[in-house]
Amino acid sequence: DEGWADLADRLRELAQKGYQDLEDKAKEQMALNVFLSLLDNPQVAFSVKQKRPTTLNEAALLALPLR
Repeated sequence: DEGWADLADRLRELAQKGYQDLEDKAKEQMALNVFLSLLDNPQVAFSVKQKRPTTLNEAALLALPLR
């Protein structure tokens, strides 16, 4: 059971390794989309997505108090 911040860090690492040719902003967006798709609690997912985070860190911080 990973914390949201740990999950965000791991997704960022995987994006860096898997998509080395992409710009950092594109990698961040891809990882953010995956993070948002992994929010399995509908209330948490709705609350975080409603605020439209633009970075993994922002999304993780929004999800932390909702866990």
